[in-house]
Amino acid sequence: VCVCVSVCMYMIFDNATISFCVFFSSFRGPHSLTLTMTGNNMYACGECTRRARALAAPAALSSSAGSAPDSSSDTEDEKSKAARGPPVPPVLCPARKQMLIQRTPQILTLHFKRFEQSHFSLRKVDTHVTFPLVLDLAPVCCSSCPLSVFEEGVTGVRYGLYGVVVHSGRLGGGHYVCCVRGGMGSSEWSGISDSSVSKMTEAQVLASEAYILFYERLH
Repeated sequence: VCVCVSVCMYMIFDNATISFCVFFSSFRGPHSLTLTMTGNNMYACGECTRRARALAAPAALSSSAGSAPDSSSDTEDEKSKAARGPPVPPVLCPARKQMLIQRTPQILTLHFKRFEQSHFSLRKVDTHVTFPLVLDLAPVCCSSCPLSVFEEGVTGVRYGLYGVVVHSGRLGGGHYVCCVRGGMGSSEWSGISDSSVSKMTEAQVLASEAYILFYERLH
């Protein structure tokens, strides 16, 4: 039975701001950062390879002991090779590769990929992306990542949304509008378009065609 279950890759972000160039249909927790490795991408399992080589060595040694002795070739080097057995290639096993965050920033910037290539041309992607007011990164953080304690002793790595950049128009040209929250804990939002400022509701912000999201760590 293969003991290879998961291969983890840790991501460390030392800068105050990090940026992902991603396009999510929704925030799905750890599944969005997990990749199943099969076929040509199977994992070379060290433990499985060690077991396979350990099983092959006694068989090779038994076969060598049963053969007629040859004083001309019966050297210590050949005895050592017989003990090791024939070369066994690395054992490839299906596995799951998961990317986990080891250190989190104070400011989290999510940058959506809002374009796609079709043959020799690019086009803007207008699909609505749902995003939360409070985002918890705990499901995609490794065990050594510091957690904050919230109400009723609940722990997590929470971020509060405080800014949204929206792009209207096409890929070749358009206009940027920014949605800004009044402050941490405030439910008041403002829409800023050049010199024009207007009030917005949370529902309007969440329904916007987000291009860049700005989150601040909650403690």
